[in-house]
Amino acid sequence: MVTNHTVHRDVEADRLDTALQHLVADARLTNAEADTVRAEFAAVKTTPERQPWTAVLPEVGAYVGAAFVMAAALVLAIPRWDDLSHSGQVAILGISALVFIGAALAVALSTPGGWSVHARAGLGARRRLVSVLLVIGIAAAVGAVVVITDPGPAAPTTAAILAVAGFAFCRTPLLHLAALGSLAVTSSAWLDWAIPTVLGDPWIPGGREVISGPEVAIGLSFVVIAAVWALLAIKGVLDERHLGLVSAGALFFIGAEILATDTATDRAWANGAGYILLGLLAVAGLVGYVRTRYVGVLAVGVIALATVVPQAVIDYTNGALGAAGALLLIGLSIVGASLVGVRLRSRSRHEDRPDPGVEVHVEHR
Repeated sequence: MVTNHTVHRDVEADRLDTALQHLVADARLTNAEADTVRAEFAAVKTTPERQPWTAVLPEVGAYVGAAFVMAAALVLAIPRWDDLSHSGQVAILGISALVFIGAALAVALSTPGGWSVHARAGLGARRRLVSVLLVIGIAAAVGAVVVITDPGPAAPTTAAILAVAGFAFCRTPLLHLAALGSLAVTSSAWLDWAIPTVLGDPWIPGGREVISGPEVAIGLSFVVIAAVWALLAIKGVLDERHLGLVSAGALFFIGAEILATDTATDRAWANGAGYILLGLLAVAGLVGYVRTRYVGVLAVGVIALATVVPQAVIDYTNGALGAAGALLLIGLSIVGASLVGVRLRSRSRHEDRPDPGVEVHVEHR
């Protein structure tokens, strides 16, 4: 009986044989060495990796247990929350944070063979559970800080510190997004507090208004954080390279949009900078897709391209196109960006397809 695993192994054998033929044709391997590799590959017996349902039960049980604990805490606390003292509210949230973070550490430290910060075969369920417990614990800790302090940057700063520490301890997509999101929110909170408090509102250095609010600074901070995050993904510091590039692109887009849509009349430079950054993001997304073949990167580039063209034209023509003209321009921009994306997608598939002419040439040697 022919199974899917057998078909998959036959496909892999064909790919291996094609690669060996190319290497022999380029004189990087001899025929004898290629035959040795083929014999070794044929001798290796593999079985399909199928996770037994019993291995999933502990993870599901942990999620269900955590959900019941959270539900019980909410049912007990919410109706009486206003009646609780300040210290009682802090105690409930703080103890919850310690329980969930402690449970995450206990699960991690009890890992057979030792805990691995990076992904390792057989630890997928355990790592997902640790990341979920850490995120819940971080949320509870941030809630405690909110109760203790007045509205300000203290709570988001706590979230950023704990999320980055959690991501350094367990590299998972959930903690990846939590770390980047908390860094962005923290920068926004600090700028929103510092500019009016420290610099005054409006801030007028040299008698000319440059910043009448934190919006421009927040947009620039998002752009800088996104650029650094993308660089970390490209350099391999972040385990999830695809997710790192896409999430950085999304944050970069938000920052550039904040600049492009700023309405202060004395800050037209911010609008121009926003459009330039959106254009650069579109180019980076399209070129990045050609280099990486990541569909998410292509989506970021296409969305940026479809956004920046009509937005800039409508802005700089002061609405002279009218509603119909604006709709037409937006539609044409979306269609054009989509066609560029489809063209790059089809071109990448064509380039990734093996050249049949090379195989024929090799077979006749």
